[in-house]
Amino acid sequence: MKWITCILAVSLSAQLCSGATIQVPFEQPAAQTGTDAAGINDPVLVGAPDVDSSEILCSDVNGDGMVYTIGDIVHLVRYISGIAHAVAPLENSDVDLCGSVNMSDLALYLQFFVWGLVVPICQPTEECYLPTGANEVTLGCPIEIPVYSTDSFPLPIYITNDTDLVAMSLGFRYDSDDIEIVHLDTTGSVLPPGWRVAAVSPKDSNYVFTVPDSNMILIVCFADVPEYQYLSPQEGGLLTTMWLRAKQGAAEQNVDFDSAFVPPAGEFIFSPVGKGSISPAYTDCGTADVILFDYICGDADGSGEVDVDDIVLMIQCIFADCWDIPIEQLDADCSGDFDIDDVVYLILYIFAGGNVPCDLDGDSVPDC
Repeated sequence: MKWITCILAVSLSAQLCSGATIQVPFEQPAAQTGTDAAGINDPVLVGAPDVDSSEILCSDVNGDGMVYTIGDIVHLVRYISGIAHAVAPLENSDVDLCGSVNMSDLALYLQFFVWGLVVPICQPTEECYLPTGANEVTLGCPIEIPVYSTDSFPLPIYITNDTDLVAMSLGFRYDSDDIEIVHLDTTGSVLPPGWRVAAVSPKDSNYVFTVPDSNMILIVCFADVPEYQYLSPQEGGLLTTMWLRAKQGAAEQNVDFDSAFVPPAGEFIFSPVGKGSISPAYTDCGTADVILFDYICGDADGSGEVDVDDIVLMIQCIFADCWDIPIEQLDADCSGDFDIDDVVYLILYIFAGGNVPCDLDGDSVPDC
């Protein structure tokens, strides 16, 4: 089954490495079964070739008239990720018969086709949207990003799950055009080895759907390895880290990252072992998840914090023209000029417990 992993990897190779729910209005199709030579019902044998792609056939995602194939899985991944249109009726993709196409349909398909588990695929049950329970997604916020910096800064995403998971899709919307998501980083992630993590945005050139707001990102995670691996329950585990940076010309502002539905099928859900979808709680920092600021007084090197490196750079600036550093970052004592007194002020702050740069009287209110 290693070829399944390879094909799924190729299908997503162009990607970046409280959610709304959109219900697809269609009736639940009947469960599909076939008969093998021994007269035993076998879903894998269902589907005749040359069936028109407009015909409803549960699990025939790619409309080729055959069901439960690797081609169906690949197209379902691409559709959920927004990089391919549906080529068959959406009823065909709703393999959990819950009335919408989402990550839980893919999870059910993987459990059945890749791992050979006994799951109710294309069979109606009452297990569709499950209680939230202790499941939660939390942003590691707030983070501060200087608008003048070209560096990227980390925004971690943590998860808590109270049941075993086989997949998830998490959509986010941010309310500013002044930031961009550079990449995802799964270093230190709680996801088991072999899980695939990918992201898609309406800003991507291969995204094929039209949306009114492109400031969104959909993160999809699923276990696509031949060996059955699920994410066991844990609390506050690191899922992934989004690296962000301010665009050139960005203004000072607070940026809100909210959970969101990302078309066409990116619901904000966890997909547990078996069947069903869980809408996890979402915790962030209100409307100030990301803070874009113009400068930090005393932060000469623009690293986002005041430390000994700033003292070294300021000493260098005494003897060399640091014209590219705003005076506001260098003028630690609010004198209106940059000189040796600013270096002394910073030394006292770092090594002798002096007042914060630009807070001469220590009242936590900047004086310049």
